[in-house]
Amino acid sequence: MILNSRVREENIVLRIRQNGFTVLEVILLLVFLGIVAALIVPRYLALQNSAIASELKAVIGAVESGSAKNFARYITAGPFRGAEIEANDSCEGIAIAAALPNGLPEGYHARGEKVMAYSGEYYGTCTITHEVTGEVEHAIIMLTRVSF
Repeated sequence: MILNSRVREENIVLRIRQNGFTVLEVILLLVFLGIVAALIVPRYLALQNSAIASELKAVIGAVESGSAKNFARYITAGPFRGAEIEANDSCEGIAIAAALPNGLPEGYHARGEKVMAYSGEYYGTCTITHEVTGEVEHAIIMLTRVSF
């Protein structure tokens, strides 16, 4: 009986000791999490920058294709279907409004640069900037008329 009670006491003591983690286990877990965080955070930041650059390129593509669509409507159906975009029109105003009826997405702004002639057609360059990162891309806007 004495042996039985002693065995029961030891079992109870062992059960009490096995609740929770040792300090060594907690330290190893923290070291492991630190290593994982040190590897993942730079990759996350690089991915975020890549996403912003891709978004800016998508905005540029939308402006250029919208400008080409406006130009085609202007040439085929006259000035009442497509907006007239001249060399002195601002990228912030008429050129962007003709290319993107809802305007630039939030967080972007545009400004005009220069006019180029290529194969009898005239093009204006709009610089589109991401306001948060300052990243810059250039969009080519097709002009319907050139008057300097």
